[in-house]
Amino acid sequence: MIPFAYDNFRHVNFNIIGDSLVYSNESTGSTEYNLHTGQVRTYLPGTEVSGAFRDDEGNTWFTTVGRGLYRLNSTEFRNISLKQPGYTCSVHSILRLDNELVVGSNRNSIYRYSIPGMESLGQKRLNAHEKTDRIHRHTGQRKLVFGTDFTIEVRASNRRDSINARGVNVKSARLINGHYVLFASSLGAFTLDIDSFGALDTLLTERSTAVFNLHDTVYVGTLNGLYRVTGRGGIDRKQEFMGRNIPCCAAGLPLLQPPRMEPSGWRPMTT
Repeated sequence: MIPFAYDNFRHVNFNIIGDSLVYSNESTGSTEYNLHTGQVRTYLPGTEVSGAFRDDEGNTWFTTVGRGLYRLNSTEFRNISLKQPGYTCSVHSILRLDNELVVGSNRNSIYRYSIPGMESLGQKRLNAHEKTDRIHRHTGQRKLVFGTDFTIEVRASNRRDSINARGVNVKSARLINGHYVLFASSLGAFTLDIDSFGALDTLLTERSTAVFNLHDTVYVGTLNGLYRVTGRGGIDRKQEFMGRNIPCCAAGLPLLQPPRMEPSGWRPMTT
């Protein structure tokens, strides 16, 4: 029996696939019931699903309301909640560190899990009530760099350094040569020497939202548009506002990264 209460207003419809699978599609996701084994799985939690079907190649597809079409690549995944007393945390950054997965949350806590078993290895609190938006690994050392709403921190087994200045809220970051981190923040764009933990160079003093580097050229996205910074510093340093000659570069640029896949197992096909 598939439960369906008379007062369940979340229900959208049912779909039957093959002789064993029934999908109950709701405004909160789709639930798969295997009539032979009794196994129950939930897909796309929090998304209104309007239909489920299987193509000739055996792929399962879900249609959604306002979120496009999804293909299920694998049914072998787990939902792991990041919990604190009174809160369920959201994930803002993920980094693989050897056989560990390091996860940054919106409560400024770092969670560690083993790979591939995803067993909890503990939780570490940084500062209260801040999002851990960026995590980078120092090449060759077990040293991590964290960017949060208001701080930049470097942590190692025997060391903790922090730039605890209001306004150093990290919007974007890139690791350069394993020893320097390129940051974008409301103070501007600058590089940080991880070893000495000192501001190495200031590239731009305008509120920045995204950074990207290619060889010796740095691209900085701001609320006014895109800048290109070339040269190694001093009189050789040049800043060019690319929006001056390229109109599409004159708007705010919140992201300078290739598009990424949805959480594990999902690939959005259209919106």
